[in-house]
Amino acid sequence: VFGKYAISNIAENPFLNEIIQGRAAHHKDGLGHIWKDVIPQQVRNRAVQEVHIKTTSGYPLVINKKLIGILVLFSNRKFDELAEYEKESLAIFADVIAVALDKAELYEQLQIMNDKLAQANEHLKVLDQQKSEFVSIAGHQLRTPLTIIKGYISLAQEGSFGATKKNKKLQSALTIIANSTEQLIKLVSNLLDLSRIESGKMNYTFKETDFAKMVEGI
Repeated sequence: VFGKYAISNIAENPFLNEIIQGRAAHHKDGLGHIWKDVIPQQVRNRAVQEVHIKTTSGYPLVINKKLIGILVLFSNRKFDELAEYEKESLAIFADVIAVALDKAELYEQLQIMNDKLAQANEHLKVLDQQKSEFVSIAGHQLRTPLTIIKGYISLAQEGSFGATKKNKKLQSALTIIANSTEQLIKLVSNLLDLSRIESGKMNYTFKETDFAKMVEGI
């Protein structure tokens, strides 16, 4: 009967407003006082006759001192006719409903948060893929000129462009440049290896290594 009706002016409804202000259960005989301005009288009369509504009860749904709603119950008995355990059971039922609604709201918020985190995670995956692609492209672009530089330094050290062996200062400078270039080439290779590792394309070759020599070189 009440599915298509909604109480929009809760603050102006005396019955509901008393529950909101007092944060306590409230009971009234009959039905008209709560639905008077919402449901036509003939519909109210029909509901009272068919369901034998004698009492309307309202319970505040409170969680952590915060009112999250009102539970409205209808009974075919007057509230004063109910036994004490029945009255206590109704109050407990209202508390259970409050907890359930609070948990449902919390669950909904967690679901929304999880959806946002999932979207952010997908975005991070895209950014990570773009980063890996950039590192790979940049590494290949750097490797080519570095290899050329290394080759020309080697030719210069060998004297292919003129005598350099007798010029110790020039040889020293070429050696420094060659070492720095070699370090850059290794750095680029490491970046490319990192890109291969992240993409799952890295192949490993295990072999015995002179650890002392490696440390000395570092």
